[in-house]
Amino acid sequence: MSLLPPVVAGAVFVVPHPFCWEMASKPGDDPEGPYSIEIMSWRPGVRPELRGHGEYHYTVEEYEGMGSQILTVVGVFRPGKYPTRVFYTRRWRDPDGKEFGKGGLRIKVMSAFKRIIGGYRHHEEPCLMAREATSVGEANTTTKELTDG
Repeated sequence: MSLLPPVVAGAVFVVPHPFCWEMASKPGDDPEGPYSIEIMSWRPGVRPELRGHGEYHYTVEEYEGMGSQILTVVGVFRPGKYPTRVFYTRRWRDPDGKEFGKGGLRIKVMSAFKRIIGGYRHHEEPCLMAREATSVGEANTTTKELTDG
């Protein structure tokens, strides 16, 4: 018996997903000033960090906060003898609650879709910066403090 809810047209799945801080640029407001401004922004996913010392190294996947991906099922179809396909759209909700993403139609076979809605595959603890910075504005300040001294 599966613990996942049924995958049917119209179903909406909100799946927890890790996010990292990333440097991004946006257009500047002043026509006389810089044409783009560098800011910190949330990016879905994890960041590989190399750890260890001497000749022993290993990679750890880190992230700064938990957001979610929002999957909306548009339709479920079984084309003849082939595996069942799930047609869906995906949006993201960052740790600050802002939603973003393209509304393009995506397709997965049912087994792959159930793996997605079952949860993200990384279970690392958020790094220290997530506890210090809870918004993009605070992250810009925290990052400046960490890099300046």
